[in-house]
Amino acid sequence: MKKFFQIRPTKTVLSIIITIIIGFLIGIFSTNTLPKTVYEIDEEKKSYVQIFLNSFSLNYWYFFVLWFFGMIPFGFCLSYFITFFKSFMIGVTLGVCLKSSAMFGIMQFITYAILEGIIILPTLIYLANKSIKFSINGRRTFNDTGQKYFNVLVRVTIVIMIYALLICLKMTFLEVQ
Repeated sequence: MKKFFQIRPTKTVLSIIITIIIGFLIGIFSTNTLPKTVYEIDEEKKSYVQIFLNSFSLNYWYFFVLWFFGMIPFGFCLSYFITFFKSFMIGVTLGVCLKSSAMFGIMQFITYAILEGIIILPTLIYLANKSIKFSINGRRTFNDTGQKYFNVLVRVTIVIMIYALLICLKMTFLEVQ
C-alpha cells in the first residue's frame, strides 16, 4: 500500500494535468461575462440510439484527433491544445451551471457531468500522455511500437463506448425521476 502512494507522475503527465486544470479554470472564469440568465436543459424526448451516438461521437472525435496528432512529429503541441480545449469546455459547462443557478448549479453539473469526470478526464490524461510521448519518440520507434500505439486507440474507443452506454443508462434513470 505504501508503494502505491509513492508513485510519482512523470513530467508529461504532470504537464497534462496542469493543462487540464488551467483549461478548466479559464473555462469557468470565461463565463463571468455572460449575463445572468437561467439556462434550462431541453428535456426533449430522444431515442437511446440518438443519445448513444451523440455522446459517442462528441467525445470520439476529440480523442481520435488527439491520437492522430501523436503520429505527427510536432503533434505534441496540438495534443496539448486539444487537451486544453476539452478541459476548457468542461469548465464552461460548470461555469454556465453555476451562473444559472448558483449552488444548485453544482448539483446540476454533478448530475450531468459526473461520468465525464470519472471516465473522460482519466482517458484524456492517458491518451494525451501516449500521444505526446509517441509524437516526440514515434519516428524512431514506430516499427516497434506502431501496433501498440494503434491498440491505444482501440482501448480508448472501447472506453468511450462504455461511457456512451452509461450516459444512456443515466438518462433513463433521470427520466424516471
